[in-house]
Amino acid sequence: MLHMKRDMLIVFACGWLLPVICFTQTSTSTLRNSIGVQCGYSFSMGDWNKVRYLPNITMLGGRITFGGDLDFRLSDRLSLALKGGYASLDGSDWESYARTAGDTLTAKGSSGFIGIMLRPCLKADRPDI
Repeated sequence: MLHMKRDMLIVFACGWLLPVICFTQTSTSTLRNSIGVQCGYSFSMGDWNKVRYLPNITMLGGRITFGGDLDFRLSDRLSLALKGGYASLDGSDWESYARTAGDTLTAKGSSGFIGIMLRPCLKADRPDI
């Protein structure tokens, strides 16, 4: 739980550190290729992550995730995006339970993804380009 609070504080601080100018555009802007960077926190929800005989123990919890995308303009209303991301998973809950039972366990995990998408620009009028 301590890791989650620390990680959420880092994500919140990073969101405030971005300059406001990144979120604005002029009315003369045109649609161009772009690059994006994402940072967030992954939540591992659902029954797949629970131990059957210990429902309050999660095998792999969430941590900070990182991702990015490249957007290539195909037309004024369509772009091709290459997107990817990575998340490491936290096994400390499962490891703590093993220690209390007098055993040693190391649990590590990660997930990643890569995607190719066609993104339509539904409202591509100035200044919303």
